[in-house]
Amino acid sequence: MSTPRKKETTPQAPTNAQRQNAKRQAALRQAAWRKRQAEALEAALAAKGLPASPPISTLPGTARWKAQQVLVLTTLEAMRAEMQSYFDDRTERWQDGERGEAMTERLEQLDDLITATTELLFD
Repeated sequence: MSTPRKKETTPQAPTNAQRQNAKRQAALRQAAWRKRQAEALEAALAAKGLPASPPISTLPGTARWKAQQVLVLTTLEAMRAEMQSYFDDRTERWQDGERGEAMTERLEQLDDLITATTELLFD
């Protein structure tokens, strides 16, 4: 007596339940990816010493503008610190030269901008 052969089956089209389950799984994967991206952005901002991004679009006008001003001021101050560090790392010859003088002027302009932004923020 021989053993019965297995009947070969043709692939079946997915059922509605299988398609719905696949859609749910894809949505969950996308949500997890968006969450990881947001966390990575927050970590990158924190590494640079910047505050977390506020949900600005959901705040009322005045509060939203104040939050944007704080973000601008924080960014300007970080930029000022980086530029000063760059300037300090250069040789004395470079600092006294044409490029150093141009950098000094930019730093002074940036100081004026930070002062103006601070005054606007705390008025």
